[in-house]
Parts: sequence; structure tokens; C-alpha cells
Amino acid sequence: MKPSLQAVGYARISKDDTLEGRGVARQTEDITAVCERHGWDLTDVLTDNDISASRYSKKARPGYLRLLAAIEAGIDRAVVYDVDRLLRQPRQLEDLIDLCEARNGAFQLHNVNGELDLATGGGRFIARMLVAKAAMESDDMSRRLRRSFDQKALEGRPHGARAFGYEPDGMTVRETEAVLLRQAAVDVLDGTSLNTIARRWNGLGVLTPQRNRQWNGTVVKAVLINPRQAGLRVHRREVVGPAAWPAIVDRATHDRLVAYLTAPRPRLAPRRTAFTGLIRSAVTGLPLDRDVVRGRPAYRAHNRPGREAGNVTIAALPLEDLILEMLFTAVEDDRLGERLGERRAKLAAVPDVGGIEADLRALAEDFGQGRITRGEWLAARGALDARLQAAHAAIGATVAVPVPVDLRASWPSLDVDRQRAILAAVFEAVLIHPARVKGGPGIDPDRVEPRWRA
Repeated sequence: MKPSLQAVGYARISKDDTLEGRGVARQTEDITAVCERHGWDLTDVLTDNDISASRYSKKARPGYLRLLAAIEAGIDRAVVYDVDRLLRQPRQLEDLIDLCEARNGAFQLHNVNGELDLATGGGRFIARMLVAKAAMESDDMSRRLRRSFDQKALEGRPHGARAFGYEPDGMTVRETEAVLLRQAAVDVLDGTSLNTIARRWNGLGVLTPQRNRQWNGTVVKAVLINPRQAGLRVHRREVVGPAAWPAIVDRATHDRLVAYLTAPRPRLAPRRTAFTGLIRSAVTGLPLDRDVVRGRPAYRAHNRPGREAGNVTIAALPLEDLILEMLFTAVEDDRLGERLGERRAKLAAVPDVGGIEADLRALAEDFGQGRITRGEWLAARGALDARLQAAHAAIGATVAVPVPVDLRASWPSLDVDRQRAILAAVFEAVLIHPARVKGGPGIDPDRVEPRWRA
């Protein structure tokens, strides 16, 4: 008795809002009926649900890749509901034809309505026409969608999945989340870490809006620098104008957050204490580890492979007290007074970036409507671009962590992140020199060299 031919089915739906798989289930039923009618042994039905096959899709199709592997491994038949369920890109069809030719005609492609013989010129011609038609439909759909997205952007209307702080309609503020966003913006600009914000939100049982997962510092950062929260419409990764929905944070705060969170900064060691990563060896410049030496807390250098830190050890508690006294004294006397006044003045006079961007858009509209010449447009745009760059630079100068004038009194109530941020705003590092004589429980202040920030 001749053995039955083995077949693998393939079903795909581009869009399944419910993710219940009903579309691929209906296709599977028809594929199964075809195999039963021909007496083929249907070994598997591979599916790609809610995944487009067009060249505009960025999602991989695992079911399609498994089907190609099965064809290469020797399967006799591939059965699909329709060719456009399998292929919408002509280059993929050519890859499939190459696989068929390597099988010397032993493989055939079937859809529910009949066979497509990829081993013959006529069959390949029909398949190429069908796939070319499917590709054209994808191009037409993409063009219509792009035009629709452009119109939405022009009108400032929302598009896409729900954003944190807003209801699914994209227009209504969800106040319970908006309160968290506003407080996070204030705290981050005061030196609180993104991971601390993430732990706070997780502790409150608040989940991310799209995947309902817990927060981490990276996701918190993405939310805080999202122009949407400032009432700005983004299209094709650029701010194109004001949005139709209300802002949660004001534009000045948003600009400072972006400048602060996107500025390059050195990687710091995990913040076990406010002093972690600040206290360094004067011999090597490397951070000292806080450890216990002969029963007392101490900072010391550890010699590790490829990291000669030098023989530096110093008592931790008196050193930390000395550094804090340096900090408090610097804040209280005139050494930092003028700098703090300048910083407050900058914070009070944040440049109007939104106004400059609006001028740029109005200028582009004037040129587009023929109200000004290209030369006039170029001259005016150059001046506005220079103002915009200067405004962003000025904003970057305002995002340094504010240092309270009553720092000595408020220090114990500040969390570790805020304490560390203030120390880093005042000191570049505190260098520890090797001891001249064997030390006791105290420290020699001459060993301690503060490096103040300019």
C-alpha cells in the first residue's frame, strides 16, 4: 500500500484585537478538510496570529519560519487557506521557489482552492501574480494608514496604545496616575533615582499600562521623558506640535527632565550609602569599598586582578562626619552661596522652547504657503535654530540638583538617593591619601582631599 503524503498546514491573521485566534481556527478547519479530502497525513498546522506578512511589519513570523524548515526537511505538501496568508513579499516567494527546485518537484504548495505547482513555469507565473497583487494591496493599505496617521498628527489627536497617565481614549487624564507622574518629576529633579521611583510604583501595585508588568528604572525613564505627558504630539519620532489632550507636567519641567535624564553620566556603584562611589583612593583614583576592619567600619582599597588600588584604609564613621561637615560648611558660607543663587535664577528663567518651536512651525507654514521666499525662510530658520540650541543648553544648566540652604537640619530626613545626589552636586570626589603612621579609631584630616565641583 502506497504511504499517504505528509502535509503541514499554515494559517495566519494580520490583526486579531481579541487575541482569541478565531480567524486562524477557521482557516485550520478548512485546511484540515482539504487534507482529509485528498487523504494526506496532516502532521501539524503552524499559525501566526495577529502578525502581518507585509514588508512593513517588524514582527517575526515563527510559524512561517517553522514551515520553511519543514519544507527543507522533506515535507510533501504545504496547505494554506490562501497564498496571501503565506506570502505578501515577492522576494519570499522566490526563496520558496528555490526550496522547491532543490526538492526536484517532490514538494507542492496547495491553497484551499487548488494546487500551485511551483516546479513548473506556469505555476510559478500564477504564484508570482498572486503574491505581487498581495504586495500591492499591502502598499495601498500602508499608504492609506500613513495618510490617516499624518492627519491625526496634524490635528494633535492621539494614536496608539494607552499611555501612562491617560485613559484608553488618549484624551482623558487618569488622575491617580497623573499624581504619581507629577511627584516623580519633582523627585527625580531633586535627585531621586529612577529605580526608587520604580520600587515606589510597584509597592503601590501600579503596573505598566500596556503589558501590565512591574516597573523598572528604564521604563520609568521612558515615561518621564515622553513628550506626551507635556501635551506634545509626536509623529515619526519628532514633536510636531501641541496635542489635543491636556498636559500632565508643564513644558518647562518636561524640558528639564529630558535634559537631566538624557545627559551622559558616569556609571555609579550601587548606592548602599550616600558616600558609595564618592570616596576614592588618591593613589589610583578608584572607589574605596566600605568594609569592616578589625571590628570597625572602614573604607579600604582591595587589590584585585588588573586593579591595583594601593594600600589605603581609613575609618568610615569619622570620615563620613568630616565630609558632611565640609558639605554643610560650604553650603552655609559664601563658597556655594553665589552658585546656589545663580542656579535658582536659572530655574526661575527657563527658556521658552515651546515658543521657539511654534515659531519654526509658523515659519515653515509661511514658506509652504508662498508668503516668504526660500532665502527668507533659510535666514529666519538659521536664527531660530540658534535660539533653540541656546535654549536647550540653558535648560541643561538648570537641571543640577538643588541644594537646600538649611541642609544641616534637613539632612537626616533625606533619603539616600537625595543625599547622594547632593554630595555629587558639590563634590567631584573625596580622595584619601595613604596614612603616614599607623592609625587608630580617628582620622588624620590631612589625608582627606576634597575635589569640589566648579
